[in-house]
Amino acid sequence: MILTPGSQRHLAWCVRSAQWQYLRWLDEEAVKGVIDLGAHVGAYSLMAKMLQPQASVLAVEPEPDTYAILRQNVSWLGIKTLLAALGDGSEFAMSQAGRKDRMDCQYDKKGDCSGDASTVPSYMLSRFAEMMSVEPDKLFWKIDVQGAEFRYVTRNQDALFVLQQSVGFFVELDGGWDTQSAWWLESFPRTHILSWKKSRRGTGIICGRRGNVSVLGPIPFEIQSQPASA
Repeated sequence: MILTPGSQRHLAWCVRSAQWQYLRWLDEEAVKGVIDLGAHVGAYSLMAKMLQPQASVLAVEPEPDTYAILRQNVSWLGIKTLLAALGDGSEFAMSQAGRKDRMDCQYDKKGDCSGDASTVPSYMLSRFAEMMSVEPDKLFWKIDVQGAEFRYVTRNQDALFVLQQSVGFFVELDGGWDTQSAWWLESFPRTHILSWKKSRRGTGIICGRRGNVSVLGPIPFEIQSQPASA
């Protein structure tokens, strides 16, 4: 697997994170597809294919240089890749942010971004779901989009409808825990059992599994008292 210095540090953190391995505990009969939004160089997509080998995996990454590495890392396993961003359907201009070795990027609507930037399409969650030949209630979502979830997932009706149907999700709230967590904790108690963890940096992770999905072991930080029943 090809790693950058930044992705090596991120992978080390991910391996230690219980929530990052959320797929480990879900019954394989319930998971037929995984969509990895913000796939970076493919670490999560590879892990998803290892933990749920029967599932189709779609790895989505908007930054062209990172996407080239992603394809080399995951295509040999039959994982599909897509150069695109999470958004509202507009074309987005990608520009580098921070040090090159971190492969962090930021994007804005085409025309709003100055300089020599690559342009990629963006899609809402429902459009990504349509790209998979999998029933909506068999899809698992991993969303790590460097804060774009604040604009295109949290309080978004399209995203709410898609995620409430899903078998489960793992979302990094990089756009701020305090400004987003209430919506997540209020929107899913009737459909999903949630687990979450807030970081000292003001961000956080929130995971959910549909209430009728069996698990293979205890899930750390899960709030079992929620009345998930769907």
